[in-house]
Formats: sequence, C-alpha cells, structure tokens
Amino acid sequence: MNNISNIAGSRYAGQFARASMPVSDDMLLAALHGQAAQALPELQPYPAMPQDRSARHRRAASGGADASAGSDAGAASAAIVLTEPAERYTEAPNVHADNDFQVKGMLNRVALGNGANTVTVTGKFANVTAGDGNNRIDGAMKNVTLGHGDNHFTGDAQVMQVGNGDNRISGGFTMLSVGKGNNEITVKERLGTLTLGGGNNMVDTGGLKRGGHVKLNGGVTTLKAPLDDLTVEFGAGATKDNVTIGRMGNDLVASRTDTNEKLIVPGLFSTFPRPTFTLRAGSSRFHV
Repeated sequence: MNNISNIAGSRYAGQFARASMPVSDDMLLAALHGQAAQALPELQPYPAMPQDRSARHRRAASGGADASAGSDAGAASAAIVLTEPAERYTEAPNVHADNDFQVKGMLNRVALGNGANTVTVTGKFANVTAGDGNNRIDGAMKNVTLGHGDNHFTGDAQVMQVGNGDNRISGGFTMLSVGKGNNEITVKERLGTLTLGGGNNMVDTGGLKRGGHVKLNGGVTTLKAPLDDLTVEFGAGATKDNVTIGRMGNDLVASRTDTNEKLIVPGLFSTFPRPTFTLRAGSSRFHV
C-alpha cells in the first residue's frame, strides 16, 4: 500500500494541488488505479464500494456495543485509524463524542457529529467533516467542513468551510470560508479566495508566494503583510461613495460609512518597499 501512496504522491499530488478548481474523488481514484496497475500489475482492482467500517470501529471503542444506538455517547472513544484506500467513517447524527482519528489512507472520508474532535491526516486527499465543538484538525487534505466552535486547523486544504467561533487557522487554501467570531488566520504558500465573517479578523498573508483574494463580510479585519497582487473586496453593498480610505499614523484604514465594516493594514506606510494591493468596493477599484 505504501507503493500506491508513493506513486500517487509523486506523480499526481503536485498536479492536483496546483489545480484551480477542486478535483473529484473519481478523478483521483482513476489516476491512482491506472498508475498502480502499470507499476504493480498483480494488485487487484478496488472494490466497487469504499469500505465503511464505522460500526466495527464503534463496537471496538465501546467494548462490543454499537455506539450509534445511543442518543448521546458523551465520552471519548479510543483512537481510530483509517489506512485503506477510500475507507470511510461516518458518525451517527445523534452521537456526541470526543473523537480521536488518524487518517493514513488515500481518499479517506471522515464525517463526525458534535464534540471535541481531533483528526490528524497523514494520508492524501482526505475529506473531513465535523459538527459543532472545539475541533482540532491537522494535515494536508482535500475538503474540510467544521461546525461552530473554537476550531483549530493547521495544514493545507483545497476547500475549507468553518462555522462561527474563535477559529485559529493556518495553512494554504484554494477556497477558505470562516463564520463570525474572533478569527486568526495565517495563510501560507497559496490562497485562492478567503471569505471572512463578521467579528474581529486577524489575517496574516506574509507566507504567501503570490497574492490571492480576500472578501470582507462585516466586522473589523486587520491585515498583515499584503502582497502587490493581493485583492481585498468589501462586502455586498459597498460602493466608491460609502467607502473611505485614509491614513492613521503608519496604518492604512479603509472603512464603510454605512456599516461597521473596516480594514486596517498596520505599518503599511512604514514598510519599504511598500506593497501596492487592490481594494474593491463594488465595481470600483482602488490601488493603495
């Protein structure tokens, strides 16, 4: 199985990571299967349906009883490890548990209910979904969807959606969307589009190799280390008539006159060389 991971990782991982649009699991499976068949002809084809060992995992964690039968598990389960290609774990919707997962296979899918979930991904192209709670997710994966709570994420994702709460997120993303709250986001390597919720957002783009697109949606956003080709867009209803751009000390301050939406770029005017990025308000563009 390590041969498959190495083959897929070396030939396809970089290609799909650079894709501008999300890549389907079918495409990844087809690429993986085709290459593996050439390199290792003795391998058997993948089964028609991915394995879902959720019930067996639950029985093992609960000493033989299927936890999906309870209305609220409420207790931490033993660490669960997914290793097989396309293996899945699906939590029953009425289960509340503090789950600990290690995802090591290719194209694994993990769907969890509410709770303090910890998921560590070392495999490739995983899809992780977790409900409300203080979720901690680490690793490089394909898609991540987290509910409301104090979510922590470190790694890389093609598409990531996070609910309301005090989110701490660090990594590279094709598309990242966060809800309302006191969000701290550190973007590294790459960024397609970042959509922010209301609240107090701290965004550090200093780790980017090239610019991306940041969409404001109410609240106050503090932006550190913008790049020349970064675009920041005010939320719906913004026009050149209700956006003001000014300087306070060495900080850039751009704000809406009709809402509390504001952008602060600390130390911009004391930076040398000073980056010139783009602000958008509706159809109007400002180069600052």
